[in-house]
Amino acid sequence: MNKKLNIEQQVKDLISEEVDGLGYNVVCVQPEKKTIRIIIERKDEAKIQIADCVRVHSLIRPMLDSVLNEYSVEVSSPGSFN
Repeated sequence: MNKKLNIEQQVKDLISEEVDGLGYNVVCVQPEKKTIRIIIERKDEAKIQIADCVRVHSLIRPMLDSVLNEYSVEVSSPGSFN
């Protein structure tokens, strides 16, 4: 299996339920070199604010540290890359 796809699925499987519980959807996981970018959207369809990204990052970073400690983690909205 492609390592990139394996990391994407591993991260999504690990965080999706917790992120869902906060009221967000994981749109996609993008591994790039030593960074994992996690794109989120709000379930209520409101615009993502910086506070939303910080909230999700604070939740998932400890979860990912044990699995992907060599990566930095970024959380953003789909619109920030359009």
